[in-house]
Amino acid sequence: MNILSFGDTHIGTECDEDVRDATKQIIAKAEERNPDLAIITGDVYDGSSDPEHRLQAAEMVGSLADICMVCVINGNHDAKRDLEILGKIIARNKIYVYERPDCIKLPGGVYLHLLPWFTKAGWIAGKVGIDQSLTDLNVTVSQLALTYLKGMVCGKGEGK
Repeated sequence: MNILSFGDTHIGTECDEDVRDATKQIIAKAEERNPDLAIITGDVYDGSSDPEHRLQAAEMVGSLADICMVCVINGNHDAKRDLEILGKIIARNKIYVYERPDCIKLPGGVYLHLLPWFTKAGWIAGKVGIDQSLTDLNVTVSQLALTYLKGMVCGKGEGK
């Protein structure tokens, strides 16, 4: 399986022209290599997006989805629910947007564990969608993430 992975485009900064150039290069490389899957690993935006930023992100994601399936994962700079609209783009291949941890089963029996950015408060409040057994205030976010991943790798995650 051929996977293209990148992140931290931070659309919405003073570097937007550089971001456009970089994403054009990424899309050209994807057209050349023809990956099975593209994963955008977070920080699509640099905070809350405006219509211009959403259009720029939609062009990037839509172009990739015309080449292969796309998974977009939220990062710490992506505003809550700002990525949702990207999953509604009509393209040759499906676009999945993940704002909660998940596990998907890819062709060939490959499991992909997706761990978007989350906060400890979100975990404790039940907003993350993970087992709530670790709500001790002394547990760090990295310990929570590790516990989640260990559970997934040990077979508790079924995948989609």
